[in-house]
Amino acid sequence: METMQVFLSGGTGYVGRALVAKLIERGHRARVLARPGSEHKVPAGAEAVPGNPLDPATFSAAVSAGDTFVQLTGVAHPAGLVTLDQMATALLWAVENPPESRILDVPAIRAISGY
Repeated sequence: METMQVFLSGGTGYVGRALVAKLIERGHRARVLARPGSEHKVPAGAEAVPGNPLDPATFSAAVSAGDTFVQLTGVAHPAGLVTLDQMATALLWAVENPPESRILDVPAIRAISGY
């Protein structure tokens, strides 16, 4: 399997931490956007990128053209429909089989699908 470089917004949250752990476990490189002062919340094995998820100017230079960008900011805890592990596993599959844009906006996907 190809090693992927993944940039995550929301990677220090409930779902994000689970996905980052799976990415690292599979040998992928995870770069996690963290608000200044929250870098300690970045899971072990991932690279912390200080910035503000609401201000792309604070992190856009850290996103490479070949990165898969996973936008998890604002994703709530799974509401009993799926377990955290099921959600993280589904997201891992999506990262490893990305759409052409290589951008996964999870809050938008959930809003459209009702997931």
